[in-house]
Amino acid sequence: MVEINNDLLTIKHKQNKISSLNIRPLPYDDEAINVQIWQDNITALKYNSDANDWFTEAIGFKCFLVYMPDSTKRKVDPKYANNKMVGFADSHPFLIIGEESLNDLNKRLEKQLPMSRFRTNFVFNSGNPFDEDNWKTIKIGNMVFHSTKPCPRCVITTIDQNTGVKGKEPLKTLAAFRQQDNKVMFGMNLVAEGTGKVNVGDEITINITN
Repeated sequence: MVEINNDLLTIKHKQNKISSLNIRPLPYDDEAINVQIWQDNITALKYNSDANDWFTEAIGFKCFLVYMPDSTKRKVDPKYANNKMVGFADSHPFLIIGEESLNDLNKRLEKQLPMSRFRTNFVFNSGNPFDEDNWKTIKIGNMVFHSTKPCPRCVITTIDQNTGVKGKEPLKTLAAFRQQDNKVMFGMNLVAEGTGKVNVGDEITINITN
């Protein structure tokens, strides 16, 4: 679990009784290390040993907590967006999913899944299942976003975040009705036009024209 308390991030383990960890949002050691994300090799900044020791104990093997500065961010595939950047995410900086899309999926599953299983940035209510598939350019509050492509889902979605147990769902069920080019799609990838802020409760304007 991650909470924001003033200028600190508080990280707690849901099951392990180890003490919580408090860290600053930005590392202050500035020790650079090389990390690999798919085919990209980039430079990241490593947090201090307290943070790394905490995650090593919580996860059970040696690991480091790292931060990606703006200077080393990766480019989104130019097939989908020109001169847009992404951090540690697979391919795009933003993802949107409608609550009705998840409701439709959960009706087909024996055990319902939470939205958090799909690690989306934006969730909207109302509308019909998979409305986001047909969106081109949208505005959330005062920010404009462009849809690029549906999001292909990987096996991470089959892992229960609370227990670490891996199953077959939701990929097995999604493959029966959400398969495209041998990939299972759920959610829509987005890139932002400019910079700004969005807030919980902001309205979404669909398929706007600039």
